[in-house]
This record gives sequence, structure tokens and C-alpha cells, in this order.
Amino acid sequence: MIYLLYGENTHASRLTLGKFADRFKREAGPSWRIINCEEEEIDAGLASSSLFGSKDFYIFKYASALPDEAGDILLQLLKRWSKDDSVIVFYEREEPAKNKIFKDIKKYATKTEEFKKMPATKLSSYLVKLSHPEQEKLRAWHEIDIGRFFSELEKVSLGGVASAPKKDLVGNEIFMLGDFWGRRERQKAYLLYHKLLDGGLEPDDIVRTLLWHLKNLNLAARG
Repeated sequence: MIYLLYGENTHASRLTLGKFADRFKREAGPSWRIINCEEEEIDAGLASSSLFGSKDFYIFKYASALPDEAGDILLQLLKRWSKDDSVIVFYEREEPAKNKIFKDIKKYATKTEEFKKMPATKLSSYLVKLSHPEQEKLRAWHEIDIGRFFSELEKVSLGGVASAPKKDLVGNEIFMLGDFWGRRERQKAYLLYHKLLDGGLEPDDIVRTLLWHLKNLNLAARG
């Protein structure tokens, strides 16, 4: 079976992806593999490389980032995997526009699941009966961490008080990333970058914050 997970609600999609990883650990032991296509390329040798013979266990992250020649290889693998007992999962942060690889994956996927963010009208319906301070805190969590938003919302519905998000925490970590990058501490920068991604931040958000930070440093240096 081929699964495709994508959408703006990266918190929900990553939870589902984590469940697949746990399943693969149970069913395939050391024979499964996760491939980040933004950092690795693929080849035809991926087929039938499993100890299970014709049954492969793979998670592909961001396959839409592969070059065209790798996309041709992936298409042949998709045709094979769609006919055997392999379990293959493709994960994308969103639906890439006019991307042939994504279209091929979607065509051969046995199951496709899109994870959408909560519409503003639905969010308002959750918050309308709460006090203004509680609304503001929950709206902030909705922007920062959708999973924590639902956790805090459940707490409030049971009579508790929502925690105030520490908005500067993520910002400080991004600034630390900039410091690691400036000092060429590549391993620390790499680990922190992926920690931020796993926390639900998008690469564009990280880059924008870094550029803002660099602009302020430049202005401060000029006096």
C-alpha cells in the first residue's frame, strides 16, 4: 500500500507519520528506512532491498524536492509498490504547485490524507464563550502549536485556565540557530533546525525570523 500524507496542519500530519514509524519498528524491525528527499537522492536499488523480499517499508519525506531524473526512478518504483505488499508512506508539508512527482505519488497512492488547518470560523465557534484573555491565549497557541491548542482548549472546557504561551521561546531558539550558523557549528545548527521543523515550524518561518534577526544585528552594528 502507498500512503500520501500532506497539508498545512503539520502537527497532525507528523503525529500520523509517527504512528507509521512505530508500526514499521514493530513489523519490520531494522529493515525499514526513512528517507529525507531534501537531503538524500534515491535510486532503483531501493526496490526489493528489504529482508522481507518483495515487501518494502519506506517513509519518504518531501519527495517533491527530488530532481526530475530521480522522479523517473520513483515512478517505476511506484508502479511496482502499487502491485505488491510493500507499505510506503510519502510525507509533504503541503501540496506543491505543478509538481510532477507529487502528481505521480497521488495517482498511485492507495490512500491520500490532507491535513488542513482549522478554518477561522470554526476556531471562533470554539472560543466565543470564553473570556477575552482565554481567547487570546488560545489563539496564540493555535498559531504556534496546533496540538498544544487542543490540549489547552480541553483544559479550559474542564474548568481550568489556559497556560500563556512563551512566544519568545521559539524565537530564541531561532536566534541560537543563527549564532550556530555564524560560528559555523554545522552539527549544532543542523540538529536545532530539525528540532524546530519537528516542532511544526516551516522553513520559510525560520528563514524570515533569521533575516529579521540579521537585519537588527546589522542596524545595531552601524549604531
